[in-house]
Amino acid sequence: SRAEEADRNYSTAGVKHGMLSDRGMIYIRFGRPDNVNREYPQKGNVREVWEYSDLKAKFVFEDKSGLGKFELRKH
Repeated sequence: SRAEEADRNYSTAGVKHGMLSDRGMIYIRFGRPDNVNREYPQKGNVREVWEYSDLKAKFVFEDKSGLGKFELRKH
């Protein structure tokens, strides 16, 4: 199920259950994104951008902690 997969893939030091993370909740609701890009800017936080072609939607997650706890910033 999507919830189990979200738990396996999106658990971090700050979020024990990946299904409760921002990425986990988006994954459960919309499924696997069509495209994922991770951006490592010289200054600032690591960003992960998920794109869903059929939905014409893009979700941007940012890791301010440096520990892999990506939070939804905009969509």
